Amino acid sequence: MATRKLLTGSALALVLILGIGACTTANIDALRRSASGGGDAAGGFDAALAREYLAFAELELAQQDWPDQAYFAAKGLSAASGQRPGPEALADWSLPAAQRTLIAARRETLLRWLDGGARERDPGGAARAQVLFDCWIEQQEENWQSADIAYCRDGLTAILTAAGPATAHLPTPDTPRRLVHFDFDSRELDAGAMRNLDELPLGGAGVDGRTLLIQGHSDSAGLPSYNFWLSLKRAEAVADYLRDRGADPARIRIEALGESRPRVATADGAVEPANRRVELWYAALPERDG
Repeated sequence: MATRKLLTGSALALVLILGIGACTTANIDALRRSASGGGDAAGGFDAALAREYLAFAELELAQQDWPDQAYFAAKGLSAASGQRPGPEALADWSLPAAQRTLIAARRETLLRWLDGGARERDPGGAARAQVLFDCWIEQQEENWQSADIAYCRDGLTAILTAAGPATAHLPTPDTPRRLVHFDFDSRELDAGAMRNLDELPLGGAGVDGRTLLIQGHSDSAGLPSYNFWLSLKRAEAVADYLRDRGADPARIRIEALGESRPRVATADGAVEPANRRVELWYAALPERDG
């Protein structure tokens, strides 16, 4: 666990005060008392988030992971006090390079869903999704308990997949978009796709200062989890090609929607060329931390 995580937020400073290096349960004990005290525990996102962090901290404690149980219990205390900690930032964790893009894409999707009203519509599901993300990133840094990594990653994926297009950026009907199509079960750019991307302006009027959204999609043939991965790899292939052309990496944002937003409605499991695509457009987007 990267120690700089502990320097964020006044409530999380409890971790330092109580001595993160020691085998102390002071944070989790306080969170247990908060959870059993009633009051705000009856409902709402903050209360649900505190309960989810308590459950996660209990699991870390059972595995004798003293630093992480104290850290995530402190996040629970922060939630219980109404300070509402956010999902973990990638910069605070030492993650395998092969997983960073996937985790970053899922974090972006999670934040868009949360900020789009999920905390109010489904406080329990939103809280669980945030803690599953934190669980995934913590387990991925350790990178040896494959079953735990899969549990957290796939649990988060299931929640966000059920949310579907609500997690996606949606261009307006008059937004200029560029589409790149792919062969079945492929993430490779063919010559036509490259010519298409070569025509995309990377600077100038209407482009400078805006973010290039690169949104990957798949048809519904195959498992949803695989299709999410495939749509991400398609978006990555487009992003890599444009970076090589000179696009500013800081102005590129990748999204993966899997089979959740088809251009052509089909039965589940159908092969549909129009749905195997990446869509690109420029948008004015706020900066994200992490």
